[in-house]
Amino acid sequence: MGSAYDPHNEKKDVIESVRPVTAAESDEESNLDQPEWQPGWKARFPILGFGALVIVVLCAVADILVLHFSDQKSQTDWPKKIAPNVILSGLNSLSSICFSIAIGNGIAIAWWRRALKGSTIQDLHRSWSFSTSLKEVAVAGKYFNVIALAALTTKLTIIDNVLMQRATTTYVGTDKPVHMIIQGSANISIPTTGQTSGRSAEPGLMTKAFSDDIKAWAQSPLSMPGWGFPGCEGFCFLEIDAAGFEFDCSEPTSTAVDYGVQVKAAVAAQSSSTSASSSSDFSSNSTDSSSNETSTVRRRQDITSSSSVSNTSATVFSISFDKQYSPYDENIGANLTMDISYTQANDDLSDPNICPGTLYQQSCVLRPALISYPAFITYDPQSTTDAALSLGTTYGMWSNPTLSGIPVPKFSQAQKQQEGFRVLKYIPTVETHNTGLPTESYLAGIQQGLRMYLGASSSFSFGGATGEFQIDQGGASPQYLMNSPIPSQCGYKYADPMSPDEGANVQSVVAAINQIMFSLATGMGVYAQQPASLSFVNDGVRDFKALGVKLEVHYETNTAYMIGAVVSIFVCVALVLPVYWGYWQLGRKVSLGPFEVAHAFRSPMMNAPAVNGTIDELMRDVGPRKVQFGQIVAGDAKGVLGVAEPEYVAKVEPTAGSVGGSSRSA
Repeated sequence: MGSAYDPHNEKKDVIESVRPVTAAESDEESNLDQPEWQPGWKARFPILGFGALVIVVLCAVADILVLHFSDQKSQTDWPKKIAPNVILSGLNSLSSICFSIAIGNGIAIAWWRRALKGSTIQDLHRSWSFSTSLKEVAVAGKYFNVIALAALTTKLTIIDNVLMQRATTTYVGTDKPVHMIIQGSANISIPTTGQTSGRSAEPGLMTKAFSDDIKAWAQSPLSMPGWGFPGCEGFCFLEIDAAGFEFDCSEPTSTAVDYGVQVKAAVAAQSSSTSASSSSDFSSNSTDSSSNETSTVRRRQDITSSSSVSNTSATVFSISFDKQYSPYDENIGANLTMDISYTQANDDLSDPNICPGTLYQQSCVLRPALISYPAFITYDPQSTTDAALSLGTTYGMWSNPTLSGIPVPKFSQAQKQQEGFRVLKYIPTVETHNTGLPTESYLAGIQQGLRMYLGASSSFSFGGATGEFQIDQGGASPQYLMNSPIPSQCGYKYADPMSPDEGANVQSVVAAINQIMFSLATGMGVYAQQPASLSFVNDGVRDFKALGVKLEVHYETNTAYMIGAVVSIFVCVALVLPVYWGYWQLGRKVSLGPFEVAHAFRSPMMNAPAVNGTIDELMRDVGPRKVQFGQIVAGDAKGVLGVAEPEYVAKVEPTAGSVGGSSRSA
């Protein structure tokens, strides 16, 4: 195809002659359109650019304030819908916009200053390309200037955005404690727990309710079900007044013993049963671990054959429970007794026949009383697990940062309870010795339950034929054994059941009794079967004051990232400032708009009466003109691809051999 211009289709004639302008006419035109040029510090102050930089600095200050005030704050103390990271994101976006405005205005000022000082078209084009292409900045080399530096700063602002987002993190922690009311049920008096049996009025059957309660405790003694105290979310600390026991204990006694020597001496003596039972150190062996034996070494006899003594045994650990009935004074009431003995002996490697040690003994009276139990409830409403309740943990223990763990309350001889547990008043429980038919009892079931779950007896003997010491442990005694003696020796060490050491990894018998009594008072076993009903609790529903602590999302500030982000922001501001240098040399507001630059390069399309006016004035004159890009068909630019009035532009056809099909005019 030939030329895109067809002379037969020429839209209008074009006058291509130019008439010289006389000096008089030139002076007249100059007087008609004087250039608007007003340089100066104040007249040309870049309010928009500097204002944008001020906003950037204010955003940085706001970032610091947000990070400072949100540090260690929980979501409840901070507006939930506007999290710190959301605020920081908004401030960073505003800061990025202001950086773009400031850099754009600064680059325009720097570019026009270069043109004002005098430069080449190539240099001006290169400087302009810095503002549009990071590649041009990267390959600038010796042509790198303040415009390239400002353009590079646009990319560097990404760094402070990333650092600022990393400056705030979250973690799950506890919120501030709040006072609250929790409703629950707990008996303040001991209900019927069993019945006596036989003419000796020994404890017999336990009631079904108490049996369920003690089984519920046995399944999880340290973390009991918290069903009976709903309404807790997170952690709750409260004191629950409920029936229990006061522990009136004697001072523990200690006696030096060497059971290895004593049992071997008994074997060597081959004394009769009568002489052995009369000894203060030896007695016939009994299978009832709860009986109150005064002697500590007992002899075994073969009753069926009435043979002589073949072995002897020494009791090295014992926990027994018994009952004291009410005297005629009803203000005293019935109670239980607890007798404890434990031995701590050592092996003597120089002589396997001896194991010197100490026997400790203590007796306690368990009086029914109203006890204030420090309770700790944990419940996560978003979890599928039920609430858990434990005793002995107070808010002071739980929140103490100096403690490596939550300490177990020790038994206090003076307070007659564990530390933190308070005896409020006695509950006289009248029970008389009945030698007739089985009788319902308040304490008989408890005595039976304590014997079953906490009673213990441990003894060791010496086999004359085998020549070895052998230990026989029953009930809860294995839990309190703290060492593994050398085989064939007798250095057994048992923990103090009243206050075992942490290394024993077993709770005290007092703590266990408190848990059992609390389970009885709150009916945990019955509630497990009837969770929708509280009718089993005789004393009804009560309000308990509690201290609640929730698990909340907390905000935490990383100071290092915050400082890095702020430093990055101020470095970027400092890198932008050089492009504003010399702004006062310009005489009017400038930009890098294509029409303003085209007008400065005297584009014929931009000819207008306001030839020396601002870009706004120029647009008022030439703005309505219609233009089109294509192949110019007339005038000095005939055949050139360019922009002109639509009537001077023809459709552009693809050149021969081009790929991609035909193109259409815009």
